[in-house]
Amino acid sequence: GSNISIDPKADEERSSMYKSILLNIIDSESNYVDWLNVLLQYMKAFKATVQSSQPVLSDAEFQTIFYKIPELHVLHSNFLENLKRHSTKWDTKIGDCFKNMALNLNLYGAFLGNYGRALDTVRKCSGANNQFAHITKKITCKQLSEQPMSLEDLLHKPVARVQKNALVLHDLLKCIPKTHQDYNSLQEALDYTQKFLDEFNIIQTKSMFPANDRAQRRLVKNSFIVEYADNNRKLRHLFLFNDVIACAKYKSSGGKTEKYTFEVKWFIPVEDIVIEEPTANPYEVSSSNIVSLKSQASNIRDQLRQEERNAEDKKIRIGRSSEKYKKRLLELESQLVLVSPNLLFKLKHAQLQKSYIFFLSSEYERMQWSDTIHTLQTTAMPPAPTSNALDIMELQVWITACRTYLIPNMGSYLLRSGHDESLLVGDLHITIHEMQGLEYIADLYICIEVDFYGHFFCKAKTKTRTNTTGTFIWNESFVIDLEGCENMRLLVYREHGPHSNFALNSSSHSLVLGKCTQQLSRKWLGPSTLEKRVEINHCELRVSLKFTPYEGNTRGVPSGKAGALFGEKIQQVC
Repeated sequence: GSNISIDPKADEERSSMYKSILLNIIDSESNYVDWLNVLLQYMKAFKATVQSSQPVLSDAEFQTIFYKIPELHVLHSNFLENLKRHSTKWDTKIGDCFKNMALNLNLYGAFLGNYGRALDTVRKCSGANNQFAHITKKITCKQLSEQPMSLEDLLHKPVARVQKNALVLHDLLKCIPKTHQDYNSLQEALDYTQKFLDEFNIIQTKSMFPANDRAQRRLVKNSFIVEYADNNRKLRHLFLFNDVIACAKYKSSGGKTEKYTFEVKWFIPVEDIVIEEPTANPYEVSSSNIVSLKSQASNIRDQLRQEERNAEDKKIRIGRSSEKYKKRLLELESQLVLVSPNLLFKLKHAQLQKSYIFFLSSEYERMQWSDTIHTLQTTAMPPAPTSNALDIMELQVWITACRTYLIPNMGSYLLRSGHDESLLVGDLHITIHEMQGLEYIADLYICIEVDFYGHFFCKAKTKTRTNTTGTFIWNESFVIDLEGCENMRLLVYREHGPHSNFALNSSSHSLVLGKCTQQLSRKWLGPSTLEKRVEINHCELRVSLKFTPYEGNTRGVPSGKAGALFGEKIQQVC
């Protein structure tokens, strides 16, 4: 958004542009509603044949193809009618029209969840019935377009529309000052829309399946994770698609490249996932065990570095003892990856009544998994025909195909060499100063997380602040113990309070307003305080950082100092 201008002519131009964009939106929306109406007419015509003696398609095929079209037509007809009414008066309700549309985006989620299957059904019916193929290849509406459209093209219009909504909101906000009567509601509408697009991963889907951006199955979220199975902690990878969650085992493909493949162990259809309420963790690894492993790894790393220094000084090759150290270090680090997370996350298969137990390190990660699963369930596609029953071999093929596009997030310990200095060990001094750029009043706090062998742990949390003066001011300082870190994550939460009037998830937890991940590197981080400005969801956060490494004998006992959170219950700190 722009600041208030003291130039009346500039203000007038902006106001004129705002009205011009709105009138264009009304035109575009009218066209979209008309095309939805065409879809409705064809829907009614096909409905009549379903109940006849010679149906062109079955009832199940009919329901799949036209899923949620009537509801989308009602939603957009109301939106258009309200927009026209309020734009003639130019009153204070235009922003509310957009906000109400954003609050109903779960309807689009349902449509998107079914979209791939709807296209497959159109293609299957076209191949099986010439009459259906002929009718749906050339749908004409002279008032709307000289060129005929296919049913597939018409079904793609809502997909394009939901992405256009976000762009339109950006354009509107650029044209009005923060004091404008519609600013707050338009900004909130944009926040909801952006959150929806992020959850449905629409952009990522296109990049992952460039040859077929209408893929019926989309990878929505994935991550390496620790599963508790057969009385042991095991490294797994969890894949959440729009219709199924699958858990896979890592399999080394051998050789020196340390490449790996996946083997699917189990899966649950999205509609059958039950997220069990977190309880006390009976499988928690004691903090003393974790400290012991860290100390051993720390000592071996020191011995390994000493060996390498000696070899360099004497201009000789590194001996066998060095290889032993490397092997032992890898074993200890692999154990640390498994034992560090202790936050319980339980899933259950509703049909089979079988539970699966996972360990996470961050409350944010647990919240992300839960929210994404709930979103997919509330926007679920209609029940699949039995011919489309899920199959473990089919999932194996999908996951193997996805493997090419995955960026490993298992911690660089898997890939780095023995003398890699990229992981930081020492004290990170960080001050959270202030944040500017949020266009409405809210109550915010910030969590600081750092990684440890691929897991993120919450290390500090600011107090809650309100931007009554336009700026959030914290000026809070923390000293964070880094124990082999390379990334820091800043999470900005919007708390439920007197200034929060959002309806989504209002009964559950704080809303994540935005986040940013900052790579920690000795190239820019050192003993001198450095100021950084980072962008988080169109806002600017100012922080100061400095790093004091542990050198020689000054290294502290791992996790021994106050403020270290490994092994502590996350609820006590976050």
